[in-house]
Amino acid sequence: MYFPVKCVHLFNSALNFLNKVCNSTVVLCTATQPLLNEVQRKILLSEDNPSIAECIEMPKRTKIENAVTQAGYSYPDLATFVMAKHNCSTLVIVNTKAAAKALFIELKNAGMPVLHLSTNMCSAHRNAVIAELRKRLDPEVKEPVICVSTQLIEAGIDISFECVVRDIAGLDSIFQAAGRCNRHGEFEEVKDVFIINIARENLSKLPDIKIGAEITQRLLADGNIDIDEYYRLYFYDRRRIMDYQLDRGTIYDFLSMNNCGRNAYQNMGNRQKICLTQAIRSAADAFYVIEPGQTEVIVPYGDSKDLLHKYAIQDNIIEKKRLLNELGQYSVSLYKYQIDILEKRGALSVENGIHILANGFYNAELGIDIAGNHEFLCV
Repeated sequence: MYFPVKCVHLFNSALNFLNKVCNSTVVLCTATQPLLNEVQRKILLSEDNPSIAECIEMPKRTKIENAVTQAGYSYPDLATFVMAKHNCSTLVIVNTKAAAKALFIELKNAGMPVLHLSTNMCSAHRNAVIAELRKRLDPEVKEPVICVSTQLIEAGIDISFECVVRDIAGLDSIFQAAGRCNRHGEFEEVKDVFIINIARENLSKLPDIKIGAEITQRLLADGNIDIDEYYRLYFYDRRRIMDYQLDRGTIYDFLSMNNCGRNAYQNMGNRQKICLTQAIRSAADAFYVIEPGQTEVIVPYGDSKDLLHKYAIQDNIIEKKRLLNELGQYSVSLYKYQIDILEKRGALSVENGIHILANGFYNAELGIDIAGNHEFLCV
């Protein structure tokens, strides 16, 4: 269960409304339950029985090992570490797409049976890799494999590896990663989940992961790998942004008392009393969970070329909509700076309002290749 910390109070209030006002039953289901009942604007759990789960002692499937070093791992060093721990199946989860690409190349050049997963790949491509993973991980096959992935594999995918290596992040992410190791106890013994740290990792654009990693580091230093203590530290340090802080006020205030708007209204000399002061439109315009400003680009993978042709010649609006939905599985979201680079390289075209990536800028193993560099692997 993941949502940005800035949304915590909005989330809690929405669920409280559904539960207390609409008489709905709310069930939160996650292996890493945040302490939503210990923040300033709490979720109102049932006082008598806040948990419907019957807690029993589960068989121990994994053991978390602290392999963090003071200097951190270079990519060659990390590849060596992974190869030393790898037996039959190993999952490596890193924080950034750049790290996933760099480690994949190191392992590939070392002759390892490695697959790659990241959002640089369209969903059809990712699904094909996951299908290949399931095939190799089948107990009747057990073909050796290493998967290097970003955190997209941590939730919602029922897949199990013999060993997991996780780049340091929030303890909740590490526990989710551990859920991909010996998932069904099929290896009949406790298996290792190693926490590592990549040297000079740039997490400036991933503040949630950066702060979570710092708190996890503190807990590891104290020898206290406790998820509740992690959330207490994580939420306490960020308690001031839980109302969804903006440059001018908060979204929580916009949707409740709207003190900022009310004061502005009165300062303009208006004295007429108004019943509804909420700034609903301003809140809607400012709110996002996934950062805006990305462009969907159709990549040259699978049936995308054929679908684009069918879309271009189709006159029926319903059929065009169906084709557009089908094309979605061949799209990758890119930021403006990436779009600018591709346009300068002549790698993008726009046809029928659709951004299309040229051949030569999508790699069969790594997905989007901004540089258009086909010789990135040493021979």
